[in-house]
Amino acid sequence: MHAILKYIFLFLAPFYVNSLECDQALLEEVRSYKPIVEGIIEETINGASKGLCYKKLADFVDKYQKRITGSQILEDSIDYLVSNLSSPESVMDEVWKEPAPDLPHWIRGREEAFVVEPVKKKMATLAFGSSVATPNGQALVAEAVVVENFDELYKLDPSQVSGKIVVYNQGYSSYGESREYRYKAAPEAAKLGAVAALVESIGPFSINSPHTGVTQYEDGVEKIPSIAITKEDAEMLRRIYRRGQKIVLSIKSNSTMLSPVTSHNLVADYKGSEYPDKVVVVSGHIDNWDVGQGAMDDAGGMMLGLIAVEVINNLGLPRPKRTIRNILWTAEEQGLLGAEKYFNQHQNELNNFVFVMESDSGTFDPQGLQYTGDRQNGECIIKEIVSMLAPINASKYEWTSGAVSTDITHFTDAGVPGAGLWDPDEIYFYFHHTEGDMMTVEDPDALDRAVALWTATAYIIADLNSDFPRSTSTCLYSPSILSLILLVYALKTLL
Repeated sequence: MHAILKYIFLFLAPFYVNSLECDQALLEEVRSYKPIVEGIIEETINGASKGLCYKKLADFVDKYQKRITGSQILEDSIDYLVSNLSSPESVMDEVWKEPAPDLPHWIRGREEAFVVEPVKKKMATLAFGSSVATPNGQALVAEAVVVENFDELYKLDPSQVSGKIVVYNQGYSSYGESREYRYKAAPEAAKLGAVAALVESIGPFSINSPHTGVTQYEDGVEKIPSIAITKEDAEMLRRIYRRGQKIVLSIKSNSTMLSPVTSHNLVADYKGSEYPDKVVVVSGHIDNWDVGQGAMDDAGGMMLGLIAVEVINNLGLPRPKRTIRNILWTAEEQGLLGAEKYFNQHQNELNNFVFVMESDSGTFDPQGLQYTGDRQNGECIIKEIVSMLAPINASKYEWTSGAVSTDITHFTDAGVPGAGLWDPDEIYFYFHHTEGDMMTVEDPDALDRAVALWTATAYIIADLNSDFPRSTSTCLYSPSILSLILLVYALKTLL
């Protein structure tokens, strides 16, 4: 038995050890970029590019606010950037728009909500995107049922819900968990005969601020209005309901869904010197909801890539070997639809997409990169890059098998390695999808640090002698982890 164990160990150990080692020549190549990274940091933090991202971001969002899909202002904002990026002063080599057809065109219209009984109170509301209107756009007055979660709703008999407005006071655990109420609140309530759903806004903090976002309906289930209310009002209604008092609400919404429209993804190439057909994508989405300026969600994210190319040019760095491609996605807020259209149009070219990057979680305090892809040399490259960003406290790193951002998920799911900006999201969800998403939430110094991180990462990956490593196995575990599991299992079984 011990002889068998010995052979298992001798067979597996080299795989485990070797998989933890990085290619030394590759590491030395990445480390050779340290002077360039230092120059990028100096340029963005203290040099001519200091404050550039903040200035251009403010110019853009002050001019083009509420860039919701289907609106003329969204298309005007895209054309504005196409014109700017195509001007003689621009460093971009090629700029164009790619159509994204058949997108939803939802208009909010006017809306209002009141508590009628047992007190009189006006509530701040925002209908969720794609929500239907109240019948004929008129006031809907009905008794309310207040629940804390879906389980509590499911315990109710249809007779307790039919003809009533369901109010959800689900609280906030995480965005991923809490947004299920935004998606499913209306159809789940409608299955029991409810006439509308009011949902506590998705966020950890509120100053009487409702948060919008897209909602969903189910085929064969009555479509009822789905509207966000504030955390304060949701908790108040829950307290009243627990006291056994009857609650009557009046809500009115005349939102409407018009015929599908065509929007555009904006693409701008900074051509590579040796392999121009190979691209490193830096991206963010240009659309936002019809509230606020969309400064943090996601004009700040999309601006990082545009400024990164300017920094490379301002420093007079040699052209990277591969093309740095800025993509400004449209219709992200409706479900990553612009990115989906682009991916479908280019999925036969995936071998040319070397790496994809996106910032869509704010630019408050960039701390590093969240990465998905090859766990051997690819992971080594990313770790080395962020280690050089330690002077600006952007050296954190995290590997994940899941999504690292929103729109680029189409690419990373298809095996293209990618990274998202690692940014603390606590404050982000204070302002997410609210009127508070204004330029005021942005900090010039934080944007400069994000630009430095973005520029260094894009430049190094685009300029390496070899393409960024791509995973060749679809196995759930990397070879190192798999071999370690087998080794531990053998030890437990045989000893």
